[in-house]
Amino acid sequence: MAWTYNVATTSAWGDRDTVRLWLGDTTSGDQQFADSEVDQYLTLEGSVEAAAAAAAVGLAAKYAR
Repeated sequence: MAWTYNVATTSAWGDRDTVRLWLGDTTSGDQQFADSEVDQYLTLEGSVEAAAAAAAVGLAAKYAR
């Protein structure tokens, strides 16, 4: 599972990094979503805000079961 979070090393925040920040998925030792999953939310939802909201729903469902 590929996982990246690079806000400390870049001057511009990428969409994937912003989604990860809003989800709290920022620790490499406690990964919640693969890069490809975050990218899929971004593609399906069309904006960073909607992608983060949809991913949060998915994360809540994961831990609610």
